[in-house]
Amino acid sequence: MDEKLGVHGVSVAFPDRARASRRAVLDRVDLSVATGEFCAIIGPSGCGKSTLLSVVAGLIQPDAGTVRFDGHPRHGVSRQTGYMFQRDTLVPWLTARQKVSLDLDPRGLRPPSGICGSVLALPFADASFEVVSAFDVVEHCDPEEAALEELHRVLEPGGRLLMSVPAYQWAWSDHDVANGHHRRYTRPRAVEAVSAAGFEVLRSTYGFSAVFPAFAAERAWRAVQHRAGSSGAQGPADVVDLPTVSSPLERLLLGLCRLDRRALAHRDLPFGSSVFLAAAKR
Repeated sequence: MDEKLGVHGVSVAFPDRARASRRAVLDRVDLSVATGEFCAIIGPSGCGKSTLLSVVAGLIQPDAGTVRFDGHPRHGVSRQTGYMFQRDTLVPWLTARQKVSLDLDPRGLRPPSGICGSVLALPFADASFEVVSAFDVVEHCDPEEAALEELHRVLEPGGRLLMSVPAYQWAWSDHDVANGHHRRYTRPRAVEAVSAAGFEVLRSTYGFSAVFPAFAAERAWRAVQHRAGSSGAQGPADVVDLPTVSSPLERLLLGLCRLDRRALAHRDLPFGSSVFLAAAKR
């Protein structure tokens, strides 16, 4: 029979921070599935089954080897392939029919719940959801229009989009580079992009206004370090480490954010480090 799927010499390694090295998850894996054939991949937890499926679906690029469909190399994601973890519950009180969690990288999900996929080619039928949230997602997508069109497609008519994006291009830093961002936004810029995709914007506001002076100072310091040549990411990182803060500082920052929450009950915020937006599908 003709080969439908061919995996040839695929190897994948992930960073092992404890050993400051890379840990091999897949090592020169070969697999052939013929047209009409069913194939089960069986093995103990942690042996690389999900990683192999992610490579086949185009969600992870292998360090070596190739994946072919119908004899043609697979490059990136496709609506023709996808997979779901074996259990349908994302949280104990909600089923997959009620709520779905999606991430491009399976490490961003909490196995066995969630679906691997790309917002540029969502593995869902048209008009599947009443609400879609995309918090700090769209800035990672290029082209931006394709991501917003996909979010629009999977919403039912009148469905709601909840979205957040980072604010102000002047705040661009090595942190954005390491996180794989393509852009930062102003509130008008976010509203324009969402409206052009077929949404009616119901509300838009900046967020984290009370901590904004500290954010601006931190970004100014990053810029000074970058000009001095003492820091700066050269490209997207596999995993970006978040800074740790002391318990007293954490309580202070959370207290300032509660000021934002009280203000947002009455008005939109005029500035902040993020833009938040709620919209309805027209």
